[in-house]
Amino acid sequence: MTRLFKNGITKADLGRFHVTGNERDRYVFKVPSLRNVALTSPYFHDGSAETLEEAVTIMGKYELGRPLSPNDIGIKLSQ
Repeated sequence: MTRLFKNGITKADLGRFHVTGNERDRYVFKVPSLRNVALTSPYFHDGSAETLEEAVTIMGKYELGRPLSPNDIGIKLSQ
């Protein structure tokens, strides 16, 4: 079971700080390469996105502040 802190974040959300205990590592993450990214689910540091489309949708919302269209995400609506 994942334990939440008062503000709703988990230990995994603390990044490298969870491993090193060094304050400068708080919220710093080791990021894997994007090689074969479509084959390496789940996504994010905590595995919370099961598909690449879900990960892109979430990042569009948080990084751009707006929802992305299926075309932006690369989802084909029809064959």
